[in-house]
Amino acid sequence: MDQRGFLTGRARATLRAVCDTLLPALEPPPGVTGTAQVAYWRRSAAELDVAAAVEETLWLETTPEQQAQIRQALGLLVQPAALRLLTGSAQRFPARGQAGREAVLRAWATSPLPLLRQAFQVFKRLACFHFYAHPTAAGANPNATVLGYPGFALPPPGPPANPAHPLRSLAIDRDTVLDADVCVVGSGAGGGVAAALLAQAGRRVVVLEAGGWYTEADFSAEEESGWERLYMRRGALATDDAGMLILAGRTLGGGTTVNWTTCFRPPAALLAEWAARSGVAGLQGDALQASYAAVEARMGIHIDDGPFNGNNAVVWNGAAALGLVPARNPRNTTHCGTCGICHFGCRWGAKQGTMRTYLQDAYDAGAQIVPNCYADRVLLMGDRVVGVEARVRRPVEERVPDAPAHRLTVRAPVVVVAGGALESPALLLRSGLRHPAIGRNLYLHPATGVIGRFDTPVEAWRGPMQDVYSNALADLTGDGYGVRFEAVPLFPGFAAITAPWTGGRAFRAYMGGLAHYNALLVLTRDRVPGRVVLDSQGRPRLLYRPSAESRRLLLRGCQEGARVVLAAGAREAQTLHTVPLRVRGMGGLDRFQAEVAAAGAAPNRMTIGSAHQMGTCRMDAHPARGVVDGRGAVHGVRGLYVCDTSIFPSASGVNPMLTVLGLAHWVVQRGLLAG
Repeated sequence: MDQRGFLTGRARATLRAVCDTLLPALEPPPGVTGTAQVAYWRRSAAELDVAAAVEETLWLETTPEQQAQIRQALGLLVQPAALRLLTGSAQRFPARGQAGREAVLRAWATSPLPLLRQAFQVFKRLACFHFYAHPTAAGANPNATVLGYPGFALPPPGPPANPAHPLRSLAIDRDTVLDADVCVVGSGAGGGVAAALLAQAGRRVVVLEAGGWYTEADFSAEEESGWERLYMRRGALATDDAGMLILAGRTLGGGTTVNWTTCFRPPAALLAEWAARSGVAGLQGDALQASYAAVEARMGIHIDDGPFNGNNAVVWNGAAALGLVPARNPRNTTHCGTCGICHFGCRWGAKQGTMRTYLQDAYDAGAQIVPNCYADRVLLMGDRVVGVEARVRRPVEERVPDAPAHRLTVRAPVVVVAGGALESPALLLRSGLRHPAIGRNLYLHPATGVIGRFDTPVEAWRGPMQDVYSNALADLTGDGYGVRFEAVPLFPGFAAITAPWTGGRAFRAYMGGLAHYNALLVLTRDRVPGRVVLDSQGRPRLLYRPSAESRRLLLRGCQEGARVVLAAGAREAQTLHTVPLRVRGMGGLDRFQAEVAAAGAAPNRMTIGSAHQMGTCRMDAHPARGVVDGRGAVHGVRGLYVCDTSIFPSASGVNPMLTVLGLAHWVVQRGLLAG
């Protein structure tokens, strides 16, 4: 086996054949001229060494068990008996012509066997992403450039607000022991607020962040490095069956560094539901609202009154035309321009995440911040916390499996776990805690999209990423469950992950029109949760499948979302089903809506994703029902607190960043600082 990866030579050759089938060299359609356009059609996956990039991602970001499944899937493509059963021909996959190989992949994509659909989606998503995001030796990806994506050339809104960030991290270059009053694990919305309030109160604070330390000077519009540096599993994280893509920030500032700046307070009805469900009456009190006011002021949350970008204008205009009452999102920005790359960190310092606000406050008050530091376990002595044991690793771009790491032990009588709803329960489980609610109640806000095709360019990669929403359909059940419409950006690699593939030529043509598409996000609140457990390496494994109700709501959102983009002037609307459903004009909506209902939303039959993870250490006053109490304190363990989206009693229904910022401010004040 090649030490660079986990595949044999035969399996590697099969993977190359899969990538070149998905993304073959093609003759341009009639009328296509120009050197760059012709090269776009004639470029294959092999020319960009896509298979090697796919293999590296799989090698670095999958477990041994998943790697065995990948090898098994590739093995099926060279097993005559399996191929004969699937296609009627025993000819091995690499030996077939393009049409024959495409037929095999289409059969996998729509197979009644879930494992074949899962394997297809894993290979398709990674190969297509790298084809539009993997840079060449000269820099920018040529396929992204020909689509019109300006990449590195995106114009700034003005001079960088702070190119030399004043916050500094603590370098750990050997096995180390630190002493602190409080160790905060995680630097996102919850951890950042907790670190600042505690440090400003005079506590010696050490913050551990699993992601890297990247600031304005490091951020760029280059997709591959953005995903690699700033997201869990390089952006390749998914539920256990690969049926849902998961976006979770892993960098200094966590999700607040990469999120789309949408900041909603939790609705009063939600807080009433949470108070009744959890027995924590204070969730409806004035103190929590005062905490929300405080974090809104510190993070500059406001509603813009400037013009929309093209993508958000579609949502506004279409919803308004249909009476779906659009509104503007509150956002945590100052002097935001038109560059539109918030997804990969704000190069200009306009986004006011925790890195620029609460972490800076914590640092200014004496807190020490350690990036690239993965907390392995909370140290316990009986029923009391005594610290955290962690590993300080190389930055992700320099990392290889089993690379040596320095051990870091933080001795502290108080530990605040704020690693997010995926990592926080995993840390508690690795630490030996066995409360039955740890890892359960995983809510993900399942989301899909509707693509509108316009005659004029939309350029959904420019300008504020989310500036408009409509919640007119947010309560279709009578008890708070429905769909919300928002805008979602379309970067070339990101779009290629989510786009349907029905053949090499059709996919290349679809992607060629990317500048003319808008993307409407269909997001639903989930009632039935999943679970986080540990995989064989002690990392979070996501067991989740959208419920029947969530699937019905997503389909309803697709039906209504198509009306929205058509009402805004799109000449065609399209779903993200494996075999996409399309409609041209309002006159075809009855047929389209029937087709959407019939197609369903089974795993790996439609692109479904999540950028919101919640509930896995939920708050409840009763120790038998919840992991933490109304102060964020873990039941039965002195000195241990959780302070992130995992403490939500149920799904928030709205983008959760502001919800957790205010909740963190509130629980720290009434818990850690109350005495």
